[in-house]
Amino acid sequence: MCGWMLGCAELLTPLTELMKREVLLSTVIQSDDTTVPTLGLVKGRAKDAQFFCYLGDSAHRYAVFEYAISRQGKWPQAWLKDFKGYLQTDAYAGYTALHGPGGAREVGCWAHARRGFFDAKDLAPGFCLDVLREIAKLYAVESDATKRGLSPGDRKASREESSRPQLEVIFALLESHHGKHLPKSPVYGAIEYVLKRREAFTRYLDDGLIDIDNNGCDRCMRNPALGRKNWLFAGSADGGRAAAAWLSVIQSARLHEVEPFAYVSDLLTRLTKYRDMTPERRATDGERLLRELLPDAWVKSNPEKRLALAR
Repeated sequence: MCGWMLGCAELLTPLTELMKREVLLSTVIQSDDTTVPTLGLVKGRAKDAQFFCYLGDSAHRYAVFEYAISRQGKWPQAWLKDFKGYLQTDAYAGYTALHGPGGAREVGCWAHARRGFFDAKDLAPGFCLDVLREIAKLYAVESDATKRGLSPGDRKASREESSRPQLEVIFALLESHHGKHLPKSPVYGAIEYVLKRREAFTRYLDDGLIDIDNNGCDRCMRNPALGRKNWLFAGSADGGRAAAAWLSVIQSARLHEVEPFAYVSDLLTRLTKYRDMTPERRATDGERLLRELLPDAWVKSNPEKRLALAR
């Protein structure tokens, strides 16, 4: 069965490479990562490798996973080296090199900021709960925009009117307590996390396409996180790369409410034909076939296989 999964992952690779190219055309990319214990990287035990996930914006809504043998910054830096748009992450240092002049613009994640104050609320309950209440007001603006179905332009205008003044309230509150906590305390760390990245945490105001947090990508990481409890580890680096291909296809299908069994069955049949094409045939028909197999295009051609209808 492992051999079947490896072989099928090879068939899926041209499609996941197309998804990668599409994601890199996004105005906004969200990224996150999680560990994957792997056998064979060191002798006698499993070693933590990494899944990185890259989620495109609404016009390029695919979740592409990359398997890497470590968490070194060279992996996301290579994947995103030509990306010049907005990059929303949890502020992991591996992305820092991408934010230089002419590079990607850093966007903070308010869910990660909020988490620091939530985790420290027992140490300074009055202050932390005040901060949480103020952050909740930012989310109320986003919730209202979603309920009203605002366009990106209208969402940006709503944020300028309501969120920008609220951000100033939050920053003033944090600055007023900055010197009141020990430098190594969790409360001080939560304050520093936001104040050191003030520009990144206000950048979501620049464009209505940007989310207030990268929870969309965070949700995509639930599959590998759940997987670790079931399959426990990858049997090899090749197995990790195969898992990344499968995760890319299944998670992207979920984003477009595609019934996965029907979708994957069709993929494997038609990608076998792609594999067997001559180079000349691929140059003329291959790209068209792959684009037909992207999950959003596929479900338009197979509307009865949309999950909401399949139920």
